[in-house]
Amino acid sequence: YRYIFDDTENEKIVFFYPEDDVNLHSKHVGLIEALITFMTVFSEQPASVQHNLKTKTIFREFEPGFCMVLCVAVPYRVKSVNGEVKDTSYSSEKLHDNVLEAILQRTYELFKVDIS
Repeated sequence: YRYIFDDTENEKIVFFYPEDDVNLHSKHVGLIEALITFMTVFSEQPASVQHNLKTKTIFREFEPGFCMVLCVAVPYRVKSVNGEVKDTSYSSEKLHDNVLEAILQRTYELFKVDIS
């Protein structure tokens, strides 16, 4: 896994939803490329999951040079008192990695083009 970092991140995107912020798209592409490259230093198996407080990201290179990424928001609950936000709690345990990986795998299988 070797990725070249340049200013062509937007050209690498086949589909991104929501389509509203092009700069956000480039940041996601750069982040995933950096994670995969960074993790190859520590393991022969590439990284495939990234957990943040607010998101979980699943990524996999299904074909050489073709990586698919699924990034989902973690469910959260906002606690407020008299209309003022006091606390926000995130429930990442409600999103299981194996389920997200299965969704990504199924999506790839649905949209791949088999030229045999």
